[in-house]
Amino acid sequence: MKFFCKIYRRVAYSFISILILGIVPFVVHAQKAHCTLNGSIRVSGGPAYPYSIIINGSSKKIKGLSVTDQDGLIVKTRIKGAFDKEKKVLILAETSVVGKLPDSLEMCFVGAVIKWTNTRGILRFSGAFVGTDKKKNVCSKGEITFQVAAKTCPMFIDNSVKPDPPPPPMSESNTKELEHILAGKENKITVGDDKVIDWVSNTCQLEIWDAGVEDGDVVDVTVNARKVLSGYKLTRERKKVLLQLSENKADTVTITAINEGSAPLNTAQLILTDGETLYNVTASNEGGKSASIIIKRK
Repeated sequence: MKFFCKIYRRVAYSFISILILGIVPFVVHAQKAHCTLNGSIRVSGGPAYPYSIIINGSSKKIKGLSVTDQDGLIVKTRIKGAFDKEKKVLILAETSVVGKLPDSLEMCFVGAVIKWTNTRGILRFSGAFVGTDKKKNVCSKGEITFQVAAKTCPMFIDNSVKPDPPPPPMSESNTKELEHILAGKENKITVGDDKVIDWVSNTCQLEIWDAGVEDGDVVDVTVNARKVLSGYKLTRERKKVLLQLSENKADTVTITAINEGSAPLNTAQLILTDGETLYNVTASNEGGKSASIIIKRK
């Protein structure tokens, strides 16, 4: 209940001010299109909940419904807004509740400015939201994310933009990495299912990143119980750390999931480099759980 007290309140004044600035002018023409965006809404410092919008739109103007599910309580609100395909900006504001809710539930409506990308046929939306009450008092802030196949929402595709160019040829190091991935070995670690790697050199270069959709996964990385990364938020950019191995015959690299982002589980992609040999490992865990890689010196 506290979540809705913070989330579902009106933000009409923010929405109107953005329109006055002319970021996304309303234009009413062209045939209306239908689109459903599924994703999540996360309050700053709080949990994430499933969040969807079902919209109909013309060239730049939209209206429809938002749907949120918090522990089985479904709330639907009417929304209106606008979008600009060239700038890839979507503005939306919840305006009123559909149906009747418990009297004890004080509503807080969401307004958001969301940007999107179109990469290889996948639309990824993310942006900040602000919640306000009936008196226009701000009651919550956070982030909204969606992901959908572009072909299901053509209204967001700018046909005047040339398609992405083909990827550049793979470098020798990337080719070796791909060969290792395709070698058929099981390289997933999770709690209770660690991995042992036979090692040659006395150093290890560790690369760690979020190979999927950035959803706020946070991890700790330790080597022999010594932290080398603390509270590190995974992104698509690879973080490189040079690990100095001990003189012992075995060293333990542990990945601890501090949380689970908006899309469970916490998943970290890793590459460990031993000289010219690459080891690709995926660490996947629930929040608070750990998995380890044991580097065994030959």
